[in-house]
Amino acid sequence: MIELEISGDQFIRARKKAIDMGTIANSITNGGGNLAGFIGEIVVTDYIDAEENNTYDYDIVDKVGNKIDVKTKRCNSEPKPHYDCSIAAHGTKQDCDMYVFVRVISGTYEKGWVLGYMPKQEFFEKAMFNKKGTKREGSSFVYKSDTYSMMIKDLKPIEELASEGASS
Repeated sequence: MIELEISGDQFIRARKKAIDMGTIANSITNGGGNLAGFIGEIVVTDYIDAEENNTYDYDIVDKVGNKIDVKTKRCNSEPKPHYDCSIAAHGTKQDCDMYVFVRVISGTYEKGWVLGYMPKQEFFEKAMFNKKGTKREGSSFVYKSDTYSMMIKDLKPIEELASEGASS
């Protein structure tokens, strides 16, 4: 996992995109996560030297042509290796090659973590399915939708994408 400071430029670029987008369909937070989501996309784009391509199916394209969907969550502290990275079941049909997972500090958005990546097919082969309304094991967290999840420690290191690209 890579810790990054969010620059003023990155924040401004993300805020503009979030305002332009408004609320998206099937948003669990009714658009409340747009700013964090765009910050995640921008820091990954900058870190791996990719190209922004915002479509429904993916957010960026890396140097070797992988279509990447960036999944960002807000947090209040540094993420731990046993924390979940998740994808809502309604998002499984997105036409992307891989997912990159990011966390950003909620409210201030001054810091973030690029947690790692996972090819899409491998993610769903390894992920645990969590039914809406069930509690996360060992936690009081209740899943708000059917969700697939895996732990941060099980992701592939983002440095692989930054250095040479990865095949899906």
